[in-house]
Amino acid sequence: MYYASTTVDQTQTTFTLFVAPNSTYSFYVYAVDGSGNKSSKSNTVSATTPPDTTAPTAPVLSVVDVNPTEVSLEWTASTDDGPYLFYQVFVNRSPNVDAGMNRSAVVHGLTPETSYEITVKARDLYGPNWSAPSNVLTVTTDEISAVDTEPPPPPGNLTASNFDAEVHLFWTESFDNQTPQSAMRYEVYVNGTLDHIITGDDRTILYATINGENTFTVIAVDSAGNRSEPVSITIQ
Repeated sequence: MYYASTTVDQTQTTFTLFVAPNSTYSFYVYAVDGSGNKSSKSNTVSATTPPDTTAPTAPVLSVVDVNPTEVSLEWTASTDDGPYLFYQVFVNRSPNVDAGMNRSAVVHGLTPETSYEITVKARDLYGPNWSAPSNVLTVTTDEISAVDTEPPPPPGNLTASNFDAEVHLFWTESFDNQTPQSAMRYEVYVNGTLDHIITGDDRTILYATINGENTFTVIAVDSAGNRSEPVSITIQ
């Protein structure tokens, strides 16, 4: 049995509370005056919520990009009678990527020049109830090219958290036409000077070099040495 507690305004005589399905809650009310004196408790009422048996709607899946060993995906949001939804990617009907609450994912470790059937399902928090599968995408991975002259796209969504002189950078990994994400390198610059290079990751820690504003820049580099356009962020 669960007990919920909250304080409401003195003019309020009703209250709506978000609760979990298939759970029992007990409630009582007491009044508190301006001096903090409490009245006696009201009678106690109990309520049991019904179980969650409603499945989410199926998402609609689409391909963002393909390379020889990876497929980048995105999908529409499912709808449900609860607030939290989680997504699972299936490749040839087997679970592959647990995307959490994200609506995009990259499937890694595929074989070049091979066709795969990919779907996504949504599940709710309390059932858990699973949606029907999304539309089926049949995706064929690219061949490995002997010559790669195409630069990768720049890292996306560059953000920073500042802890005194220590700076935590975060970005969305680039999706290259040939190089898998695990092999992508990222050059990280502080005020135009190369600080370090990190491989196959979406974050790093570095340090400001001067008091006041510092500019941090990230460039993606594929296995052939092609470099993306830089992305920068300036923080105080």
